[in-house]
Amino acid sequence: MLQCHRHIVAVPPVLLLLMISLWGVGYDTDLRGDVRPDKVIFGGEGLEHTSIGESVLTSWSGFFFAKESDGNLSVAALSSPVSIKTTSGTVLVPIGWQWRTDGDLSRIPRHFLERSLKEIVTYSSVTVPGAFATPDSWLVASLHPLMADQVWVMEDPEGVSDADHMSRLMRFPQSDTLPDAFAPFTVERWGIEVREFLEGAEDPSLFLNQLVPHVAGMIRWFMEQGYPERSARYREAIENTAGGFRMFLSEESKMVLEELRSDEEPVLDDHAVEQPIEPLEPTSSIPFDPDTIKQQAYVMLRDMGALFTINTEIVPISFTSAEVHAVVFGDHVFDFVLDTDQKVLDGMSMDGKVMAYPISIEEFKRWLKGVSEHE
Repeated sequence: MLQCHRHIVAVPPVLLLLMISLWGVGYDTDLRGDVRPDKVIFGGEGLEHTSIGESVLTSWSGFFFAKESDGNLSVAALSSPVSIKTTSGTVLVPIGWQWRTDGDLSRIPRHFLERSLKEIVTYSSVTVPGAFATPDSWLVASLHPLMADQVWVMEDPEGVSDADHMSRLMRFPQSDTLPDAFAPFTVERWGIEVREFLEGAEDPSLFLNQLVPHVAGMIRWFMEQGYPERSARYREAIENTAGGFRMFLSEESKMVLEELRSDEEPVLDDHAVEQPIEPLEPTSSIPFDPDTIKQQAYVMLRDMGALFTINTEIVPISFTSAEVHAVVFGDHVFDFVLDTDQKVLDGMSMDGKVMAYPISIEEFKRWLKGVSEHE
């Protein structure tokens, strides 16, 4: 068996706190601005390095969405993970997730992802190199659905930092969200590397108590999406890890692990096929009434200060949402999906420029005010 070459040393607590500050999940961000007028989708076959402003983005046999505005970079990983090397460090974005300089990771809205994937090439195979020349390429390959199962048993490249290891370990469960799961032995290998890293840390509690709730959240998400076997693999991995470092667990982490045990459900047998659960419309004894939804959306838009033209359309699509086309705010024309229940705008575009992030109505008002003040 190939021996893994690790560079695990004692990690100073200050470094851990610095890296942990880059994690977390935020939703108050939006993709806006242009990298250049004719292109916002980058990537292609093989290893790609893309320079945008002062940042270098690495992808592999896949594509990503990127825009820069007012010094803030926004990235959505469509079909390749993306390593973003900035002046302040490296950020790793798994497929299906998006990130902004002044925000954190959040999921790409499904309709935006599906629309974008229709416009790009899909690769069915990738040649994994015998060794990686740089940590950036290794990080991307470690999360790539066509490469991860091989990469996690390979030797680490020279120059991998403790920060790289932490980012890789934290982001791996977020990468295992596609219909075809990573192999069970790869998840097991991930758990082993988490334990190896904690053994080399000066204060294991800092990373451990960030990882436990993070993985617990993904385990619950796997169950919600109809992936019970996947959920069980990560539950076993994190419980085995926590068991060896119980003295470093915070009370919050102990409570999270207890809740995981109480939530545990029987796992489907090996012949059961995992299938994602499609979201269902809310069950209701009241028939779907498009006119009511349209009126609710109209009143909400009017109260937001919208202007309606002969081109404006409001098209109800569910019990709580409607597509809004060509509505005017200030000097700009917008299209988006309005969720009248959650009061959120999703899949928004302004004057034809796509903004991938969902945004609440209140956040939209504040953002629109800032746009107007700068014009």
